[in-house]
Amino acid sequence: MSNWAVDFAAAFKPPGSSESASETGMAFAKVETTEPLTITTWGQTISQNLYINPALVWKSEELPQVFAQEPDCCPACKTIAGFLKEFHKRYVLKSGDDVVVYRMGAAFYVLAKAVRQ
Repeated sequence: MSNWAVDFAAAFKPPGSSESASETGMAFAKVETTEPLTITTWGQTISQNLYINPALVWKSEELPQVFAQEPDCCPACKTIAGFLKEFHKRYVLKSGDDVVVYRMGAAFYVLAKAVRQ
């Protein structure tokens, strides 16, 4: 029988733990700030060598105004505005969010926002 769950959990062990001292691996991190992007993982605050999909940190000063009003021009505009509102609520990172990061050497790649269900 495969031990896939054990292997997956082992990937999240921090460097220096009894089983893994490599500089490569996955972990959970907490977003401290979004501008500039700063995360905390393995007891360290990281603000450099971070790589992320720009859509996860998308900001716009106009979003509150766009979301406050319903577009009347066409059905496509309503659909796009609804999508952007939902995307911003669910996927754009905010302080306190959990993310999955992959560390390779000195670089940290933010893979996705982690949501507790």
